[in-house]
Amino acid sequence: MESVRLGVDGVYFCRLSYGSELVSELRDFAVENKVDSGFFTAIGAVQNAVLGFYKQGEKKYVEEKFEESLEIVSCIGNIALKEDETFVHAHACFSKEDNSTVGGHLVSARVFAGEVFLFAFDDKLKRRFDEATGLWLVDLKS
Repeated sequence: MESVRLGVDGVYFCRLSYGSELVSELRDFAVENKVDSGFFTAIGAVQNAVLGFYKQGEKKYVEEKFEESLEIVSCIGNIALKEDETFVHAHACFSKEDNSTVGGHLVSARVFAGEVFLFAFDDKLKRRFDEATGLWLVDLKS
């Protein structure tokens, strides 16, 4: 296991805007506030969502759309630089009206209401392409 100790530059509490796209609104907030690296958690509800599942053998994501109201049971993720651009990586679990759940890599979601705790780091995390997995992973050696 690789690790790095990070200092916290600040903690933000954010309320997501009704009708916004969750991932891009977080990215835009990070860019505007110069948060190059961080960790976040979110709760609330969305009007729809697109979730991805990474097929390891094929090294590609498959996506599924959910065109319905969903509660955010859990949404966690990080912010890092990918090719010098701010990149938000999130996973989410949503509950449906019947209380069944769906989850996976969060591609997008239209916000109904949402609250986010964002911990900004002093240090910059950078992603690099990993041949073994086919993913852009955080490089702890940079």
